[in-house]
Amino acid sequence: MKKTLWLISLLLPLLLISLTARGHHIIGGEMTYTFINKSADGKTFTYQVTMKLYRGCEPVDNNHAPLDPTVPFSVYNNDDNSLYKTVLNISLQGPHFPNKQRNDPCIINPPTICYEIGTYTADITLPVNKQGYTVAYQRCCRNDLLLNVNTSNDVGATYFTIIPGTENGIPGDDSPVFSNEEAVLVCSRGKLNYSYAATDANGDELTYSFYPGYIGGTRGNVTPIPTPPPPYTTFAYQDGFSADAPLGPGVTINKTTGEISGRTNLQPGTYDVCVAVYAHRNGKLIATHLKDFQVDVHDCHRVVLADIPPLYNDCKGDTIHFPNNSTPGKSYLWDFGDGDSSTAYTPVHYFKDTGVYHIWLKVDPTSSCGDSISAVAKIYPGLKAGFSYLGNCLQFPTRFKNTSVIPYGGIDSIGWDFGDPGSFNDTSGKQNPVYQYTRPNTYAVAFTLTTTKGCVQSDTQSLRVYDKPPLSLTPDTILCYPDRLQLSAQSLLSGTYQWIPAYHIQNAGTATPEVYPGKDTTYRVTFTDTEGCVNTDSVHLRVVSEIHVTAGDDTTICAGDPVMLHATSDGDYVFTWRDDADQVVATSLDATAAPVQNKTYTVEAALGTCHASDVTRVTAVPYPVPYAAPDTAICYGDQILLRGGGGAFYRWTPGGSLNDSTLASPLASPLDSTRYTLTVTDTLGCPKPVSQDILVGVIPPIRAFAGNDTIVSIGQTIQLHASGGNQYRWSPFTGLNDPDISDPLVDWRRDISYQVKVIQAPEGCFAYDTINLRYITGPAIYVPNAFTPNGDGRNDVFRPIPVGITHLDYFRVYNRWGQLVFETTTYMQGWHGGFKGKPADAGGYVWVVMGEDLHGKTITKKGTVILIR
Repeated sequence: MKKTLWLISLLLPLLLISLTARGHHIIGGEMTYTFINKSADGKTFTYQVTMKLYRGCEPVDNNHAPLDPTVPFSVYNNDDNSLYKTVLNISLQGPHFPNKQRNDPCIINPPTICYEIGTYTADITLPVNKQGYTVAYQRCCRNDLLLNVNTSNDVGATYFTIIPGTENGIPGDDSPVFSNEEAVLVCSRGKLNYSYAATDANGDELTYSFYPGYIGGTRGNVTPIPTPPPPYTTFAYQDGFSADAPLGPGVTINKTTGEISGRTNLQPGTYDVCVAVYAHRNGKLIATHLKDFQVDVHDCHRVVLADIPPLYNDCKGDTIHFPNNSTPGKSYLWDFGDGDSSTAYTPVHYFKDTGVYHIWLKVDPTSSCGDSISAVAKIYPGLKAGFSYLGNCLQFPTRFKNTSVIPYGGIDSIGWDFGDPGSFNDTSGKQNPVYQYTRPNTYAVAFTLTTTKGCVQSDTQSLRVYDKPPLSLTPDTILCYPDRLQLSAQSLLSGTYQWIPAYHIQNAGTATPEVYPGKDTTYRVTFTDTEGCVNTDSVHLRVVSEIHVTAGDDTTICAGDPVMLHATSDGDYVFTWRDDADQVVATSLDATAAPVQNKTYTVEAALGTCHASDVTRVTAVPYPVPYAAPDTAICYGDQILLRGGGGAFYRWTPGGSLNDSTLASPLASPLDSTRYTLTVTDTLGCPKPVSQDILVGVIPPIRAFAGNDTIVSIGQTIQLHASGGNQYRWSPFTGLNDPDISDPLVDWRRDISYQVKVIQAPEGCFAYDTINLRYITGPAIYVPNAFTPNGDGRNDVFRPIPVGITHLDYFRVYNRWGQLVFETTTYMQGWHGGFKGKPADAGGYVWVVMGEDLHGKTITKKGTVILIR
């Protein structure tokens, strides 16, 4: 479990600096006096009055002011509370910065505490009187983030001291002085131990206590001159804090030694604390000195923390499951105060006898940073706090009774909280109190019992208080004459029922009488619970001798469409719809049907012995039956006549490729496969449109290819290669060995052109292509002597024309410096007149070509070519 510890920086004489004062820079103060001398006649005494103001070390800026350079002291005569004098312009001495700090080595990364002390001193001569004098100073404003007191109205502080007179002290004495001025860091949920002891120059006996802090000064009057007269106003403390417990109930001060100690458990923030030291001589109080300081809570972690509840006193049994919030992962040593011990983290211990046991837990006991904590367990088993109550009705007070079981000891105190948020008097200390609630509600009643053995237990119960007892009744209804009806009244409580009027009613003194009125009647029931609390309610009966229901008008629908059957009636009866086959369709006024043929529907209404019915007829007319020719396919570029029927009006979609989309049979010219939807509307029967789809597939265009034009050596047989379909027709037949195949052989001797018809079966789509054959004497390689690579599409490429050559070994071109500018071994590939990515210069170039003819003979030629630009 993650431990989050909150650091309390104790600045002594301050326990802390408020680092987030937001302009409220004074964090504490005190005022003391020291006797200097007295007059020769003993009628006047001179004292040195010293005030110390404490300020945090925040920088001086718009939000953090420095200590005032001068302050005023106002002196009041306590005999008549009159202003004796105001001493102005008392100068600041300092400030100085104490640097003593007691560091706890068991706190991880402790912060450094910084504060400054400003001192103001004035010599004041006072005539001797009876009650002495009050010297006071006020300054606004305190930290408005204090968590234990209310500073919502920009309150300041009052620092004062009382110089004694002849009746409330001894003139000529000094006030006590707190002697310890060092800073100490303490983690919340950890131990707090600090000696707040004082010294007294006169050797008087000193005692200590927490004391309420004083407020004074406002934002509109920061330093009142003169300071207002006493008495001064003390803080209003927040819930959970008080003047006697300013740091919560876990921290106390030893009245004899001034030791502040305990276990802190504070939320992060700043708290105000005031300590008083009292000087006694011969049993008489002769002086009181106050010191006001603040406590700031920071985040810090102790290496080891012992943390268990301080008291186990519910006295339910003799076995205690001890919880443990201490630092996990350490060693633990429990001492249960009865001779037994345990090293478990959360032990369970059985106490063999009754009594009060002092529990100790040591965490990491062998470490220098180990921690320990004590607790008290009170073992007086069998205690069961509880109570009962009588009276839920607002008309009478509720009586509470203590039903607790106390096996050991007796009742020390009882606390009741009746949970009434609107009352300041909803508590009691009586054993069996009576409380009157003023409004209906559900209240959480808390009961706390403390026994003479110190055992404490609580019980909380939920109490429902009503102004009238709960009552539910038969709702208003309709009754068929002369039927009978049993009424019903119900309550969660016991009680009696009485019905009126005494008209056609039986058992009127029960919760369920039977009635049979002959006319409209309102029956009223009065319920009285066992406390005498009364509630009344009524039920109205409308009596009828006949009832009515109407099924609605006849209607016509398209067969199979849903139809809403809606009946109307003069009352809330039992309704049933039936079809002409006596099948139940619905049991309400409204019903839904979907007949595919003509049907009759009957609605029945029933109220006891009263019955009524009515009929409605639904005519179901058929939808039109559209017709569209079946799916088909056409060749690309062809047209087709779509064929439709089955209605009076037609609409084909999409209509972009149709000559008229409103015809039953339009002419379609789709370029791609298209699904056409025919929507048919008829003037007979159902008027709603009905649709049907047809798919017209478009065969893609035939890519007929007869082959590239070519040059053939006279006497050479050549084979053609057509593609693009699965059937072929060549023409003319001249020179072909078979005109009906894709690759016939040609045996011819002069130029000729062949056309091939490429067919795609079974659709029969076709296309044509032509190949030209040129016959030249060969085998030979023909090379032109000039070319013009200017991009005009004519004579742009220089290449050899092989006739009767079956294999090209190479074709090379050289410039006049002998550099190879082009080379290829690919048939009919040539030079475009470039060299190294740039156009070659115009002029003459040398070429050489080598190939192999039909007979396996090598043919080599060379020559020159002119590149013309």
